[in-house]
Amino acid sequence: MSKRAIGVYGNTTNIAQRMEEAAKARGVACVISEDVVSALLGAAPNNRLVPLGYEKVRGVLTEIPIFEYRVPRPSRGPACQTHRE
Repeated sequence: MSKRAIGVYGNTTNIAQRMEEAAKARGVACVISEDVVSALLGAAPNNRLVPLGYEKVRGVLTEIPIFEYRVPRPSRGPACQTHRE
């Protein structure tokens, strides 16, 4: 693997890890970077994307705009009823 490839994977992995940390710190299920939002536009409903501000990522010079991606919750069927005889 070339140094260039290591740099690309390294930065991508670094940002992904920081997004995980940002999600935990903010108590949300999923945080994504603006680059991911741009790639999702048209593929994901915009009402699931909530701007959270900016995140400083070690190894990246500028702060990254971040968004919460609201994960759809599974719908629950009718409540279970218990019958006593």
